[in-house]
Amino acid sequence: MNDSLRSIAIVGNDLHAWSAAAKFASVLGEKRLGAESVSITVVANGTAITPSVLSFDTSVHDFHRDLGVQEADMIAYVGGSYKYGTSYQNWRHSSAVDFLYTYSPAGRMINRVYFHHYLNRLRLSGKDVGLEPFSISAMAASEHRFTHPEPNSPLELIDYALQFDGARYLQFLKSFALERGVTLITSNVESVALDDESGLVSHLKLVNGDELEADFFFDCSGERSQILGEELGVKFTSWSDWFPCDRRMDIRRDSNAPTALLNSLTQVGSGWMHAHSLPSVSVEQYSYCADHISDDDVLELAMAKSCDSKPGDSKSRDSSLDQSKCVVSQAPGVRERFWVGNCVALGAAAGFPEALYFDPLHATHTALDRWLELYPTKSAKALLAEQYNRSTRQQYSYVRDVHALRLATIADAHSVLAENLADVEWPDSLRHRIDLFRSTGQVALYDSDVLTNHQWVSMLIGCGVWPERVDPLANSVPIAGLEQQLIAMAREVKQVVAKLPNHDALLSAICATKSPT
Repeated sequence: MNDSLRSIAIVGNDLHAWSAAAKFASVLGEKRLGAESVSITVVANGTAITPSVLSFDTSVHDFHRDLGVQEADMIAYVGGSYKYGTSYQNWRHSSAVDFLYTYSPAGRMINRVYFHHYLNRLRLSGKDVGLEPFSISAMAASEHRFTHPEPNSPLELIDYALQFDGARYLQFLKSFALERGVTLITSNVESVALDDESGLVSHLKLVNGDELEADFFFDCSGERSQILGEELGVKFTSWSDWFPCDRRMDIRRDSNAPTALLNSLTQVGSGWMHAHSLPSVSVEQYSYCADHISDDDVLELAMAKSCDSKPGDSKSRDSSLDQSKCVVSQAPGVRERFWVGNCVALGAAAGFPEALYFDPLHATHTALDRWLELYPTKSAKALLAEQYNRSTRQQYSYVRDVHALRLATIADAHSVLAENLADVEWPDSLRHRIDLFRSTGQVALYDSDVLTNHQWVSMLIGCGVWPERVDPLANSVPIAGLEQQLIAMAREVKQVVAKLPNHDALLSAICATKSPT
């Protein structure tokens, strides 16, 4: 008997559901390894809440490559821009920018020793140093300049991500999937039926009276987790002790400012504000704790920022903000398991890692790749699920450590957020990363980690975690000669950046070469 999967059902109507549908339509819709193609059905249960600006991590490149779509087409048709990283503000002192985190490395190895060891040697000798002057991406972002990587040049190691209009990107995914044979059923799921013998999900009973059978199911039903959580009883592990913000308000504004190549993440009161931008549009995402500040107070903060006046000033009210704001609850944490029987949870149904670093689809993109690598049969072997759950749980822990690093190293003890986190017991894995780097300058890097070595260095140093000693191998260069080398390196970065094209001019040129279809 043929035990191959012949049908997949996806429950949900958000970016995670349609990302899965688009990926499977591309990878499984054609004949796979000589087998018959797999039918894919999306049960769209309600209207999805979509971010106004969708800010990706670098994993989006592999996802688009698998779909066979071109970056320039996406920039033009979906309304996009480029991103080099994030500017962290007001985390370590009252007003200045803490640091610029970029995906690309700063400096270069000297005598096969990582650059940060030499920079730390200068710091310990009394010099005021930072990574930014040695980062092409950071310096280019500050001047609104962008370029792609170029082999065999100073730009070879440049890395970047993308940002899109959220609603248009969702429509792209939906159209892509439907054009490639995905079936859409617009209905809610009334109940989930399990097979009495195997315990697997046999079919879904829909509100419209239909029943939908499938060999495998993907639960993209949001925090409710209708299949994995409610029906299969998989518990949710809360991360609220580490991430206390349980509300988010998104505010979209028109903007005439240059399109930023860096998101900004600013500590505000008991939470933070994450800002993104596209040409002519900016979006602020306020994450906060409902026990400490109300929705109305957050809106007042946003209006004060808009009008450059104090919160509470009646003149600051901008009625357009009421029309463009979206308030949602958020519950940081993960499911205890992500694959049970013949069902995998994606998106908020699987977990919600705080948005201090990662884009909302990073976990889904990597989860889809992980599932496709294992690719089960109809009987959905338990060992495959165990392997998937182990790998997924491990990756979520890596994601958690990146987010928690920013909160665990807040220097301003007088902030409301710092006070709320004063007695938190941070994960052992995070403490090990911090202690190892502080003691030795070495990065605790693991297989399938979510950051590369130089990205962890950037995050750790940006959060104020410097090595306490000089690496012995960094003593090979005399201190005076080392200082001159770094001065020359920073000068070279400035010269390279000065020749790069303007970000908005590049986006306009891309759009001008593409005509809508």
